Amino acid sequence: MQIEHFLIWMRYFLITLFIAVLLPFYASAKILTGKLIDEKSGEVIRGAAVIKYGTSSGDYTNYLGFFELSVAEGDSLIIAHPSYVTSGFKVSQSEQILIRLRRNYVKMILTNDDLDVKIGQGGDDEGAGILYRGGQSQFYSDLKSAFKSAGLYKDDEQYEAEISFTIDANGSLGEVEARVEGDSANHIQNIMGTALEELKGFMIATSNDLPIRQYYRLNLKKREEVFAIVDDPAMPIGGYPQFYQYVAINLRYPVEARRLGIQGKVYASMVVGKDGQIKDVEVVKGIGGGCDEETLRVIRNSPKWTPAFMEGEAVEQRIVLPVTFKLGRETTVTFTQYVSEKIVYPSEARSGGIEGIVHVSFMVKNNKISDLHIINDIGGGCADEVKKALASVPSELLKKQFFPSRIYIQPIIFRLSRDPRKFEEIELPEGVVLQTIIITAIMMKPNVTDVFEMMHDNRYSSIGEAIMKNPKITHLSLTKTNLKNVDRNIYKLKKLITLDLEKNNIADLPDEICMLSNLEKLFLPYNELSSLPANFDQLENLKILGLGENKFEKFPEVILQMENLRALDLSDNAIGSIPADIYKLKKLEILALNFTGLTSLPKELYEMKQLKELSLVGNAINDEELKLLSKALKKTIIIFE
Repeated sequence: MQIEHFLIWMRYFLITLFIAVLLPFYASAKILTGKLIDEKSGEVIRGAAVIKYGTSSGDYTNYLGFFELSVAEGDSLIIAHPSYVTSGFKVSQSEQILIRLRRNYVKMILTNDDLDVKIGQGGDDEGAGILYRGGQSQFYSDLKSAFKSAGLYKDDEQYEAEISFTIDANGSLGEVEARVEGDSANHIQNIMGTALEELKGFMIATSNDLPIRQYYRLNLKKREEVFAIVDDPAMPIGGYPQFYQYVAINLRYPVEARRLGIQGKVYASMVVGKDGQIKDVEVVKGIGGGCDEETLRVIRNSPKWTPAFMEGEAVEQRIVLPVTFKLGRETTVTFTQYVSEKIVYPSEARSGGIEGIVHVSFMVKNNKISDLHIINDIGGGCADEVKKALASVPSELLKKQFFPSRIYIQPIIFRLSRDPRKFEEIELPEGVVLQTIIITAIMMKPNVTDVFEMMHDNRYSSIGEAIMKNPKITHLSLTKTNLKNVDRNIYKLKKLITLDLEKNNIADLPDEICMLSNLEKLFLPYNELSSLPANFDQLENLKILGLGENKFEKFPEVILQMENLRALDLSDNAIGSIPADIYKLKKLEILALNFTGLTSLPKELYEMKQLKELSLVGNAINDEELKLLSKALKKTIIIFE
């Protein structure tokens, strides 16, 4: 009998223990039911992908716009749909949500002063986002015919018009809206809807095998004559291979696009002028995440082209170009990339307002730079900076890209802003002129040099091994090495400039890390940090600090004393608020605060005019506050969707 009572007691004990252990787990998880609707019309959105950030878990919205997903409070969701702007969402206590998405318009341009003009030559993918039978060329041809028959081109008046319209899930035209500037605005607006109804070639867009609406926005400009079909088309100097080499070297993958896993092609329309200059650059179809803006920057700064010719005369030509963004770790560094990353705009030149072109000639002998000569100097220490950068080029790069005993000439533009401007040309000696390097004073330096040097320095499995084998190491990467703590002897790596410890299990940093007086870049994302050492601000030379995906529950205020900090990432930490003293970071240019639980912003942030990029994705900040912020920081790229 006693044994029987004991067994009964033991059974209840185990059941209680089982409930106590598993109940918190089940209580933390829930089934979230959500509905997506169009921000403008309120109609449901079908076929949208809803993915739990950092996982492969997700769902598609059904024909009623609903999705279901197992989530926990604090999870982040990414919502993607071909017809809407990609958005982020933070899961709260609610088990039912309604999300409004902003439309992503397929942008089209028609510049026309002659009825025989066509647009779109230069793209390598049919349609550049226009779902139309026969592709982009057929669309423009049909559109011009419809406009012509409606009498749109009868007078000589110049005007601009913006037409928005929808092709619904049945392939029908709807929601035609037009905004026209010009004396005949009413007349032009009245005939546009009629002309669009003549177009019968639109195809139905789909997502997850469901028919969906597609939104279009057409900019119609009747301006100076611009051709697309010409006798001799405009060409990049050196051909398309050299142009796309320029793009590959200068294109920087935006931080937000990399974080959200955005990749694909951005289609940009541009006009090559009669003098070969690039102008009127616009995105025809973008992919978001900062990729559209980066494409515009690179194309606007591209070298001159050879102009198009018609009947022996130079004419303007419009071209649509695709620019590809593809995720993947960069493992190859070119001479141009290396030198551009090594050159720093001298403070003397910046403060003195000095800008211009420095030309330097050199030869390569025994895989080393030799006979280096400054052809022209602009002062302010720019020439010395160029010589220092060239002298540091590794022999591996020189061996791959240069022939011995040839004279090479490298132009380097020092520019105080992103706005392109012409500088006085000089007569150069004979030699092979290399691709121009542009150094912009306000631009943050990416880490191409770090990639190259880490390829050679990343030979160690621990800090102790690096200390023992190479105490003068400058770049050390120990990612995904299951580190739980940082060796206190790290202070012995006195020359360290870059330290990458991401994707480990580090919960605390030793005080000794603050003795690395030369450290400029510290990457610690995907760890378990909840605080920083009290004397962390002793890292006086630190410029870039990555703390995303850690366990911070408040903003680490010791950072506010780091006056040389240029870039800070605190994304995916539940800090909840930003201290008013954020303004003390006078040199901060990039600030990433995605999914940090922010509901408001301190007014002091509005005064940080030096910010070049501010990322606030996945926070519950109201639209009015974001509008005020955008107005205050007019030159800042603010990403909040």
